[in-house]
Amino acid sequence: MEKETPPPEISAALEWIERKSLPLAELVDTEVLESALKGIAINLDGSKAAANSTKRRDGVFWTCMDWATKKKKVFEANPLNEVDWKPPETVVEVAPRQVPNPDQARALLAAVLVVAPQVGRHLYAFFACMYFAGLRPSEVVDLAEEDCDLPRSGWGLLRLAGSSPAAGKNWTDDGRYHEQRGLKSRAEGTQRPVPACPELVTILRAHIEEFGAGDGGLLFRSQRGNRLAPVSYESVWRRARAHALTPAQLATPLAERPYDLRHACLSLWLRSGVSEIEVAARAGHSVAMLQSTYAHCIDGDRDLMNKRIEAGLGSPGQGLTEHTEQAGAWSPDRRGSVPRLFRERRITVTYSGGQRSTPRGGTGGFVPGGDGFGQVDRPDLDEDVRRLHSAG
Repeated sequence: MEKETPPPEISAALEWIERKSLPLAELVDTEVLESALKGIAINLDGSKAAANSTKRRDGVFWTCMDWATKKKKVFEANPLNEVDWKPPETVVEVAPRQVPNPDQARALLAAVLVVAPQVGRHLYAFFACMYFAGLRPSEVVDLAEEDCDLPRSGWGLLRLAGSSPAAGKNWTDDGRYHEQRGLKSRAEGTQRPVPACPELVTILRAHIEEFGAGDGGLLFRSQRGNRLAPVSYESVWRRARAHALTPAQLATPLAERPYDLRHACLSLWLRSGVSEIEVAARAGHSVAMLQSTYAHCIDGDRDLMNKRIEAGLGSPGQGLTEHTEQAGAWSPDRRGSVPRLFRERRITVTYSGGQRSTPRGGTGGFVPGGDGFGQVDRPDLDEDVRRLHSAG
């Protein structure tokens, strides 16, 4: 490959980096490595970096050190293996405030037709695939007519075969805006079947009848016939959100991104009682990822779960009736079951901490003419023990 001469500004930046960087050989020093790892967890302004940013930088650092070890033979083994340091755990949990309910989702879809009469008619089905089938935007972009089984009535089926994320022309091998990939977390060439509810089947059938399919059978494309870019549908979504939501709702993260339609779909499935394994299979998630991302749906229905536990326990009287008939249940009125000794005598504690035995129904520890608490007498414990034995 022929080397290109970088522009002057790039050359100056590379020279500065070379002057300021340590030689790779110095990274065998554990203290130097630990200093570098601490540095990737801090932003340029000195603030603490987000967990996702730190984890991403750590991955790049590991890749560079592996390259220096295996390709350049600078180290016998990756020095990072000798450092006891891990990036912070990252858990991306969907906030309930992001997720629109079914009425809000349908209102947002309807608003797409209002705010963009021309493009909106084409994007209506695009957004519907995210809400009714839980597809990622990149999966909807890659959806072709041959991938869809759309009967005239009942449930249909979408057979997802790939995705087409918008990486940008500078980041793809062929210079195209989109990069053709397989399904996320799936082996190359495998498909993911996703059932399509009757409402989505009707929407897709109407879409195909009006717009047909483009190159490669793709259902969704730009006005120029290219694959849909995020900038084209995100701008319409912002206008639809402003049209459908109240000012108070607009100030919240409710349905802030088109991707929140997918979150709403998976949340609805979980709340409807669909098993986590089935939801994960339809969404292209692992069960563990589903549990951490949608914890508000799995663990958040506290009232519903409490009612189910109550139903399982049954009424308090059901389990006690049979036993109380045989052994009898204690109640405040069953004084006959209390030994006579304890019915006739009681212990009261005076201010000084002493104990005094008083007749039942008496004045407790107060004796007229005393110091306010009466005389403190200790009962004859031996006598009480004998009375207990005789009562037993």
